[in-house]
Amino acid sequence: MTAQFEAEFMAATKPLGMTDDNHKYGWQGAGPWPGVTAITGWQDGLNGSGGLTTWAAKIAAEAVWSSSAMVGPLEEATAIALDALNRQRNIGSAVHGKVADLLAGKAWTRTPETGLYLDGYSLFMAQHHPEFIYSEQVVLSPTRKYGGRFDIIAKLGRRTALIDIKTGKAKRSHTLQLGLYADADFIGMENDPTQYPIPHIQDYFVLLLREGSYELVPISVTNADRRHARELTKMFHKAKSWESAK
Repeated sequence: MTAQFEAEFMAATKPLGMTDDNHKYGWQGAGPWPGVTAITGWQDGLNGSGGLTTWAAKIAAEAVWSSSAMVGPLEEATAIALDALNRQRNIGSAVHGKVADLLAGKAWTRTPETGLYLDGYSLFMAQHHPEFIYSEQVVLSPTRKYGGRFDIIAKLGRRTALIDIKTGKAKRSHTLQLGLYADADFIGMENDPTQYPIPHIQDYFVLLLREGSYELVPISVTNADRRHARELTKMFHKAKSWESAK
């Protein structure tokens, strides 16, 4: 009876549908699995000037260089550098949040940090008239043990497009990111055991939002890119397993 009770208790308390715990994803109690951007971040780290470390260092260095505090104490210079880096990251997160609110029909307020970027998004909407199929949903791959939250799947013209929104610059690893989203097993939602099929993606884009403008960058995702993304995912899991064994 005890074993039966434990089994019934586990079944009753198992999370239903998709779970998202700080970008670690699960499905029906399985997981947590890494997010797509955690996996592609490995590729960024190999790319020298295109890597996230160099990007962060450049932002920090520019902030310190432009400040009169450059001749001051190291602690002060470090604080300026970290503030600049966090500000850039926060702007990207805030813009994504505002766009998500817009798509969900929620009330939102314009801020000095996000206002001009949202003007760029509004211009994109006015010029391309996307017909939204999904926005801000999570794809899951129990097969390869990863998940990820994509920005937009929409009709642009007569073609189905997967669009990722960025406030920085386009990078080579965005090809892998988009490929992993499209290559997942299904779309999953919280408190819902239904596995929703991922639409067949015909085109891939990165939507670069600028202050008052935008650039819609076409991305080519080839079969070779997909194979590389799958191998990268395998290596990510192998490395994590090695760390856990220590």
